[in-house]
Amino acid sequence: ATPTAPTAAGTATLTASQLSGAWTLVSLQVTGQVAQPAPAGAPYAIVFEDGRLSARADCNVCTGSFTLSGAQLST
Repeated sequence: ATPTAPTAAGTATLTASQLSGAWTLVSLQVTGQVAQPAPAGAPYAIVFEDGRLSARADCNVCTGSFTLSGAQLST
């Protein structure tokens, strides 16, 4: 199955299994700031697996654990 994002922020309850797999990032938004689109053709991706995430934005890579509370993802 192809994962899909909730239609309205804050209204959906997500589970780790719904996030599981690789996602392409199309924009990033820091709390309180305007969303910034990913540059066209940029290799921006995030993978969720076994309670951990790994993200890639150009040559930058990060990994860590995550938690879910409703539709809120925290690292």
